[in-house]
Amino acid sequence: MRFMKKKAGKSSKTRAADRKQNSRQFSMGLKTGIACLQALCVAIITVCTLTVGYWTDNTYNLAELGRPFEETSIFLNDVERIVRAKIDCTRNEVLFETGGEEDLSKKIDIRQYVAGVSDTANQNENTTYLLSDLINFYPNTGALEEIVEKLDNSENPSDASFDNLASLASGMEKILPVSGSTLADTAKLSGSPYTKLSEYYSDLCQTSADLYRRYQSYTAEHSNPKGEAHQKAPGNICYFAENTTTKAYYTNLDARSCSEAKSLIAKSDDLKFLFEGVRTMNIMVADTEHSLNKTVTSKFIDTVFLGSNERIVIAYEPGYPVGDTLHQDYLAYQSRRPVAVGAVVLGMLSALCLLALLVLGGMVTGRRDSETLEQEGWFDRIPTEIAAGMLLGVVMIWYWVMQRLKGTMFFPADHLKSWYVVLTVTEYLLGVSGLYSIIRRRRHQTFATNSVIYTVVHVSQQVINARVTSGKLLMVYSLFIAANFLFLRVFGTIGIVIVLVLDMGLILYLMRDQVGKLSVRQGLREISKGRLDYKIDTHGLTGDSLEMARAVNEMGDGLQEAVDSIVKNERLKAELITNVSHDLKTPLTSVINYVDLLKRLDLKDERAKEYIDVLDHKSQRLKSLISDLIDASKISSGNIELDMQPLDLRSMLMMAEGEFEERLEDAKLTVRMSLPESAEMISADGSQLYRVLDNLFSNTAKYAKEGTEVRLTMTQEDGYVQVLLSNTSRDYLEKSGDELLERFVRGDQARSSSEGSGLGLSIAKNLTELMGGQFGVKACGYTFETSLRFPVLSESGS
Repeated sequence: MRFMKKKAGKSSKTRAADRKQNSRQFSMGLKTGIACLQALCVAIITVCTLTVGYWTDNTYNLAELGRPFEETSIFLNDVERIVRAKIDCTRNEVLFETGGEEDLSKKIDIRQYVAGVSDTANQNENTTYLLSDLINFYPNTGALEEIVEKLDNSENPSDASFDNLASLASGMEKILPVSGSTLADTAKLSGSPYTKLSEYYSDLCQTSADLYRRYQSYTAEHSNPKGEAHQKAPGNICYFAENTTTKAYYTNLDARSCSEAKSLIAKSDDLKFLFEGVRTMNIMVADTEHSLNKTVTSKFIDTVFLGSNERIVIAYEPGYPVGDTLHQDYLAYQSRRPVAVGAVVLGMLSALCLLALLVLGGMVTGRRDSETLEQEGWFDRIPTEIAAGMLLGVVMIWYWVMQRLKGTMFFPADHLKSWYVVLTVTEYLLGVSGLYSIIRRRRHQTFATNSVIYTVVHVSQQVINARVTSGKLLMVYSLFIAANFLFLRVFGTIGIVIVLVLDMGLILYLMRDQVGKLSVRQGLREISKGRLDYKIDTHGLTGDSLEMARAVNEMGDGLQEAVDSIVKNERLKAELITNVSHDLKTPLTSVINYVDLLKRLDLKDERAKEYIDVLDHKSQRLKSLISDLIDASKISSGNIELDMQPLDLRSMLMMAEGEFEERLEDAKLTVRMSLPESAEMISADGSQLYRVLDNLFSNTAKYAKEGTEVRLTMTQEDGYVQVLLSNTSRDYLEKSGDELLERFVRGDQARSSSEGSGLGLSIAKNLTELMGGQFGVKACGYTFETSLRFPVLSESGS
């Protein structure tokens, strides 16, 4: 049987160690898993960001990817470009053709052209050129513009003269108006020749550049009649644009008026209205009935095609069947949208998951379990500012390393996405490790104290507090250094000997001072261990070391006297309680006996019977109080014999609960036990341990609230077995757990006159500690909990 108990005890201890190890492994695995999941979330967010950037390709923004294609900026820009290109194509044909054939012999008045007017009848021959001359003059426009700009911006008024401008530009005016006179000759006839000539040259350069650009566009379209901008080319956009001032119109519909164009669009099953509006004096009014949406309206209200007075109608063909650039952009949008939107959704979910993991990681970092903090690591012991600088340095170095690896064999140019992922993940992990270090420092309460600033302030305060001693020491040391230099300079070789003697004397003094400090330190260490009779040998000590040694010796004497006085007072209290209790016991026995005799008499008076019952109840209570006083006195003075034996604490608990089962049921209390399956062996006195358990269950039966649950649990950890007995108190507990362990203290004032002596918990605590255990009480409001803790009996002990 004894062998079986030893085997069970070993198995229980092994299981406890395994549970502890499993708990640590689970905590470590949880932290590792959180870090890996955070790295995964950061990688996903990075990939999603890069994916969104790639698929939007600086063309769409994220808001547009959630809208129909017709509300995107690329669609609206395509429509504007297509309509404008077709209008320009038609206008170019009008400008460069006569009767359908190219004609560059047309005459252009540069003044009218810049003003946007075309009035052939009123052209000024002095500012009118052949179309071919203006196109060919384009290469000279840059130099001529530079001369005009330079003179206009000159700070010297004499530079901005007609003769100077005419002289500088004489070799550049290589084409002549149809009149044959140069622009300089024409400007000389005006009232302000310099200003007029400057305007002529500006108009000439502007007209030449614009005609050259339009001619290049014209030749490109003319060489390819089926090009997208050509009027005869099929397209997904139909339009009608009219200059309401000149009545000139441009369209790719078979219509001669705006109303006719709208009618064709309305009757067509393939076309839908996109926009209609009329601009008057540069103010556009849109027809909302024929405008697709607000985005389209906002776009084309601010888009000018023909000038400050125009009418425009635009329609589109859904599905974009014609293979133009609009069709290509539509297909690209359809393929990009699900990928980009999916990346956005996945990135947002990953961000939420990352936030949750960040919070969870902050909750578990630095914790071994829900109640135990981990020991500080080497990084957390580094001063806060230095640790932050180190972490920042590592981040910067890693970024520099990654920059050097970018584009190499590790991260080729066509795999830059992996470079971004690795860089982002590592930088995040480094940053979050710093954040978690701050959290751990806060939990260990070292964030402020383990910092350079705190150390500087603390040392400064110490220096200020000891400024008198420090000042004297600094002064003596300064004089010593000065004496060294003085002797070396004045006495030469002899001075070296003197300095060596002084330095050896200083070394001897410092060594003696260090020996004195070590002696004081040793004395304090011995006294802290309880050796109050320890004395420091003061022989050979001087200065502060001698004063501190004497103070430590006097402190030891004072502590010894205080301890002796306390022990003496406690002994006198115990003897007084014991003597008084014995003196009270004898007359109390007589009172109890006489009360018993009175109870046996056949008394007729009912009031007499009540008095006898009161005397019986009070005498029995007084007897219990005297017994508790004697026991408390013996236990607190150690005057009690214990028969320490190996005991099964689990069996003792079950036996005590069984003894009180009926009383607990009468009090309408439900006991819920959580005990290990195997025995838990401890070393204790069986009768005294049962007395402790009897007190705990008795208090529970007396003071627990009816109809509540009593919880009894037993666990083993770190070589100790712990028992917790908790219940809900019937009355509000006004005292703390430590106060309830004092003698003659009850949980509430209502108990003082009717129940208990206030010694039960104190006796239970002292008995438990005499048997080598620990006893504790926690009281908060209506919750009352007692705990017993004993070392588990080792195999050798059993």
